[in-house]
Amino acid sequence: MMSSVDSYILNKFLSQGAVISLNENEILIAWGDPLINASHNQSVPVFYLSEFFEEKGKWLQFSEHMVVTKSLFLESLKQVNKRSESIKRIWSEPDKIEFQNYFDRFQQDCALEKLKKVVPVVFAKSEGTFSAKEKLKSLTHLLETSNDLWIYGLWTNQYGFLGATPEILIDRIQNSFKTMALAGTSVKEGPNLLEDQKEKSEHQFVIDDINYKLKGCDLHWSRTEEWKVGNLKHLRTWAKGESEEQLESLISKLHPTSALGLTSGELNFSHLKNYCEASTRKFFGSPFGVKYGCRDLILVALRNIQWFNESSYIGSGCGLVAESELEKEWNELKLKREFTKEFLNL
Repeated sequence: MMSSVDSYILNKFLSQGAVISLNENEILIAWGDPLINASHNQSVPVFYLSEFFEEKGKWLQFSEHMVVTKSLFLESLKQVNKRSESIKRIWSEPDKIEFQNYFDRFQQDCALEKLKKVVPVVFAKSEGTFSAKEKLKSLTHLLETSNDLWIYGLWTNQYGFLGATPEILIDRIQNSFKTMALAGTSVKEGPNLLEDQKEKSEHQFVIDDINYKLKGCDLHWSRTEEWKVGNLKHLRTWAKGESEEQLESLISKLHPTSALGLTSGELNFSHLKNYCEASTRKFFGSPFGVKYGCRDLILVALRNIQWFNESSYIGSGCGLVAESELEKEWNELKLKREFTKEFLNL
């Protein structure tokens, strides 16, 4: 583990790089020119990158990397950040009519028994890509405030994303792995989610979906808990299992779980394109992670800012089931975006 992160490394890292939490205390950073579909070497981290609707992702390897404690990394960022001027973005929020159309479409699909659950996504937009100074500011704030979340990000000269997610898709060491069902959202002070039938129903769809997709992995589930993180809370249930499958195969099976996808007896994954602006969705909700040493760690890319084509975006999604109410779901979408802006210090 490295003992310092100097300004030269930080400047290279903020130009082209990647970051991911390894545990509560350590974080992995990488920088330099990215090599696409690099061969796997346990001593060098390779990052898995995939857009949400891509059938197959790619592996990126940066020329340099280090594992550092979060406290040391934070101190290094603060030394540079204190010399940066304040930056404030202007956001265009999503149109409620867009979401109303998604909601009405689901009601029709649900009535025809085509869908039991779906997760529409809407985006706030800001002009301009995310600058190095903005990455520095957001990373500093993430390290100060997001102890319960998994910090992650990757950026090149053309695109990038940075955030802190509550959701793990796969965390595997050798053949033993864990995954989670995460669904149901409310403000931290709101009513108990374990007593809300709509939220429990939505959460159970996710558990059933994972059980079906990983039916050969001998899954063992924990008790469902109401998990408070930041100003929000969720229903969360952990599962442990065993699998010798290739990591790409496990990702393909799990992505997207019904926490982000759909539950249907007849409609496939591509039907989700009717519930978002597909060209803007990009990396939101996609699998992202790292293969390093004997560990495979794949996160679900939520609660992030992403940038491409000279614009930046913050997305939010909500799970629609038969019991869903339009205003409540619309407010949940706004709540998630505001929470994301808050912990990214935007």
